[in-house]
Amino acid sequence: MNVENPWTITKIITDFEKSVKILVLSLEDMKNHIFKHWMKGMVKLIKKGNKQEVELVDVTDVVNSKNHRAFIQMMEPSKDYAIACMNLFANDELRVGDEIGLYWDTGSNNLKFKIIKKGPF
Repeated sequence: MNVENPWTITKIITDFEKSVKILVLSLEDMKNHIFKHWMKGMVKLIKKGNKQEVELVDVTDVVNSKNHRAFIQMMEPSKDYAIACMNLFANDELRVGDEIGLYWDTGSNNLKFKIIKKGPF
């Protein structure tokens, strides 16, 4: 992992994500950047349709990081995955067009999140 730029997953927030208040990650991103750090049993459960609770840490403000409870679940019938964390969309902090970064922190066993660049809206 690049210590200066650990954001292994980057994406732009879409209208769909904003309207349903979830982050959508591809199967490829999940396999390459998150599942590889999980126990095989956890991955099997989520692939069977179960929700997996994770701690999501918003480090957009480095001094005042925020811990959130989030759930990851497969979006059927697609192979994409949803990260549901209502607090990310509260108070209009996360908007359509924002570029975000995510990575699984193996040291603290949680998902790190950051708004890398605010969108044009």
